[in-house]
Amino acid sequence: PKLTDFPHLTPTPALDGVQFEIKPQFITMIERKQFSGAKGEDPNLHIADFCQYCNTIRQAGVTQDQIREILFPFSLYGKSKLWFNGLNRTALGITDWETLALNFYNKYYPAERTAVLRSAIQNFAQEADETLYEAWERFKDLQRECPHHNLAQWQLIQAFYNGLGNSS
Repeated sequence: PKLTDFPHLTPTPALDGVQFEIKPQFITMIERKQFSGAKGEDPNLHIADFCQYCNTIRQAGVTQDQIREILFPFSLYGKSKLWFNGLNRTALGITDWETLALNFYNKYYPAERTAVLRSAIQNFAQEADETLYEAWERFKDLQRECPHHNLAQWQLIQAFYNGLGNSS
């Protein structure tokens, strides 16, 4: 067998000849905030913290998304690490950080919470005592809570616009 016979083991992302070294202390920092997939853990907070750590690394010729893809496995342990190691990246079309993160959200964000937040986004209504700015901030907060809402930009704009002045 060849490495390509095991798509989940195929190294990603391709760095096109760029020399890239991850300092051990950085891996240790990421491992301090690992996600196991246990009930009660917040996958949204995990991704936010993980991205914040990754944003501190800069390497010529390497994008932030590539850094995130390379380091993401170090942020997992237990069941979530088993999930990651079992991913068939090729079959699932995981070719970049965005699709990897989306697969993570789909796996670890409870479906019922996704449904509730997606509904809150779609049925957004400005509150009676809320300014336009406050309504916009609350609308953006809903999207941050559920980044995998799968709503097109036009749907988001329409939901916000339709919700203005429609307090319950």
